[in-house]
Amino acid sequence: MAEQDGEGKTKNEISDLLHQTLSNLTGSTALQRERGVLALSRLLNGPASDDHVRDRLQCQMLQLRTSDHWTHRLAALNIAKALLKAEGEQGTVTSSAGQEKEREQALQGCLLLLEDSEPRVREAVGDCLGLLAQKEGPRIWERARDPILTSIERSWDRDAEASRAEQEAAASSSAGGNRDNAGGFVGDLLGTSYSFQAPGTGDMRHGTEGWRCLETSFKALRQIMEGCGERFRPHATPELRALLFRALLHPNRFVRETGYHIIGTLCTLCVGPELEAFARDAVERLQDGLSENWSQVRYAACVAARAFMLSLGDARTAFYPDLLPHLCFNRHDVAEGVASYSRDTWRLVMGSEGRDWVARCMPQVIGYYTRCSRTNNHTVREAACTCIAELASKIDPNAVRPHVPAMLRTLITCLRDDSWPVRDRALLAAGSCALAFPAECSPFLPDLYRLWMAHLDDNIYSVREDAAVALGDVARSYKQEALDKLLPWLREALPKAKDQPPDTADDSGHTPISPQGTAETASTPAAASGARAGEDPTVRKGGPAAVSPGAAVVAGGARRISAEVPQPGDGGLFHGGPLTNRKKDTGGVDYSCGCMDYGFRRPKEKWEASDGAVYLLRELAQVAPETVPEFLPTLAEVASLTHFSHCRNLQETIWKQLPAIAAGLGKRVFKRHMDALLEPLFASLACEHQLCRAAAGKCIGQLRDFVGPGIWAGHLNEGQAAAMGRSSDVPAPAGVFSKIGGSGAAARGMETGMAPTRAPWAASSIPPLQRPAVKPGYGMQIPGR
Repeated sequence: MAEQDGEGKTKNEISDLLHQTLSNLTGSTALQRERGVLALSRLLNGPASDDHVRDRLQCQMLQLRTSDHWTHRLAALNIAKALLKAEGEQGTVTSSAGQEKEREQALQGCLLLLEDSEPRVREAVGDCLGLLAQKEGPRIWERARDPILTSIERSWDRDAEASRAEQEAAASSSAGGNRDNAGGFVGDLLGTSYSFQAPGTGDMRHGTEGWRCLETSFKALRQIMEGCGERFRPHATPELRALLFRALLHPNRFVRETGYHIIGTLCTLCVGPELEAFARDAVERLQDGLSENWSQVRYAACVAARAFMLSLGDARTAFYPDLLPHLCFNRHDVAEGVASYSRDTWRLVMGSEGRDWVARCMPQVIGYYTRCSRTNNHTVREAACTCIAELASKIDPNAVRPHVPAMLRTLITCLRDDSWPVRDRALLAAGSCALAFPAECSPFLPDLYRLWMAHLDDNIYSVREDAAVALGDVARSYKQEALDKLLPWLREALPKAKDQPPDTADDSGHTPISPQGTAETASTPAAASGARAGEDPTVRKGGPAAVSPGAAVVAGGARRISAEVPQPGDGGLFHGGPLTNRKKDTGGVDYSCGCMDYGFRRPKEKWEASDGAVYLLRELAQVAPETVPEFLPTLAEVASLTHFSHCRNLQETIWKQLPAIAAGLGKRVFKRHMDALLEPLFASLACEHQLCRAAAGKCIGQLRDFVGPGIWAGHLNEGQAAAMGRSSDVPAPAGVFSKIGGSGAAARGMETGMAPTRAPWAASSIPPLQRPAVKPGYGMQIPGR
């Protein structure tokens, strides 16, 4: 009796566990349902599993799959999947007749719920069919083929009849209301002008909306194919392949994405001659997918392209001219998943022969890159510029040389682009072409010089820097010819910050610096009284301050836009913006689309020209250092300016580039001009702008290590030595000077009159400048700017 009581108690525990598991499986939250699935798996794979438990689960499955609530129908499919996974597992005892019964019931449930109204239920149908295909093979496809194909054909287009009925009902109700309210001709006119159009039809159809059961039915087909594996080959008929290729042209992007995944599965299953039979059709569709605007579809096409190439083996070389440009281009796609997967595919498919094949397929590669540079997606145009720069620097020059004119024409168009990241990459690419092919670039130099130098004072600081980098490459290539153009511009642009008008506040929220080095804020009595009285903060005693047209000003902590807007002819707000003809400066290319940087540009500031001149000075210090010393006194004067709000940004640029300038000049030349730069440098070390202060501290540390701590200490006065010792922004000595100790210790030695020991083995140069990496689609990524 005790054994029976114990056995009865065990059955009660199992019954309670089943009840709790079913309650979780039908729960309203995903976490509950996941807990139910895990508990069901443990139950079926545990010692308590027997035919009685499985029979109870089957009964529950039959009841749940006809429920009106979608969570119950999903629970039925989860039970079916758990029963299929538990077949043959250790601890389960199921007869062959019982397995056949379970499989048949699972298949019937899948076919019943194939077009369920809930997409999560339809997704589970596909998973269950995949498990059945693993167990039963092609027999499942033979049973499910007609329902799946019928569902695909039925869902291919949105229900036109239902949409038409909705339109007619809405139109009749609208017309009735209009007749009641307005009547006659006016009512008919309003009914025509404001007629209802159902979503998914006509102009209301969009590629991202749901498409009934089409996507999930294709996914069910894919699951069956993957479950069957090689056994599915005889069923990959021309009719089925035609249906799959047709899906790749569907207007819905989710359907296209699923279609490319199925093509990848098909290419994996059909190898050798079977794949070569439809290879040409597959290549045409893969070209479309690898150029998709949607990154998810493009990624799916990349998966299919890898499967296609690897399955073809050595025969894939015949298709390199068609697919290699797309595979090469996607290595620089803005979507990191697409770029990473494409780089791995390139290594797997091309091995060490990638550059050679790019050289062989150069006409196709150039043609594809040119088409990408004219798309309506600015990130694709940016990647095209990166790829063109790669051709100039990495591929056999003899293969690239005949195509340099076409490359430069493409880059000149991109240099006029509305999107600044595109222009940023085009600047560097054009510089790479000039460095690698000086003779071929000579006919284009007048246009290129104008565009390069126009970007040296651009609103975006990374554009200014990359314009200087490109001109540095030009100076390396053309020597004195380039210097004759650059040095006059440099003499004119570097001191322009002196003419920068003092402004009250601008779009950065910075306030101008007084001659004493303090910022004037709204907390001062004059500013506060003006704000309280409702006065315009741009107006002070003596007349209005010189504020740039269209710049944002801050009043009482709120940001607003000045009412003074530049006119279209001024080249400001409307230059290349959405209110102008885009085809004017883009070689006849229309870039108007939703994936577009619409090119808002505020008027250029004079200090930005000085900022670009500093970057150019850095480049010339590496190429032609003998031309730089004449500019260092002016550089010191510009670094001392504090009368405009962006003075700290300009100083930050100067202190970041000064170590590289010093390294290019050499110690002997730089030390002659160093004293003039120390006063503004240490003034920045004590300023309130954190980024400027940090740049000044790092610059001090680098220059100290460059000239040697002993020589550096000899050029400092007592106040500067004390400031250097107090500052936490000055790094400890590096390299051969690291034995001296941190900056605080060195400064304490200076304060007591003990100069740090000079190391005779001091390095003669600063490590080369490390420029930040640029990711297509994001421009220059530097924190804090």
